[in-house]
Amino acid sequence: TAVELQSDMHAAAQDLTARCGLADRVAHIAGDISQVPLDAGYTAITSWLALFHVPARASLFPKLFESLAPGGGVFFEDLYQLGEFTPTEQ
Repeated sequence: TAVELQSDMHAAAQDLTARCGLADRVAHIAGDISQVPLDAGYTAITSWLALFHVPARASLFPKLFESLAPGGGVFFEDLYQLGEFTPTEQ
């Protein structure tokens, strides 16, 4: 199951999945992950550059945890700014 909030990224993901011959194995959902019902039993949950943009993070983490199968894992990757950028970082 792939959930994507941005419509253009959702369309691109559906296209890529179809071109890889995986359309019968991957369900794509356009929407906010905090509003999408999830079944239990996922062996892995990943997020790239999105987690810190979900307003309902406090309720999202328990929801994701409950959807994991025993022994399942998570990988969240995002960028955030700790302070003002230096000229070199800019």
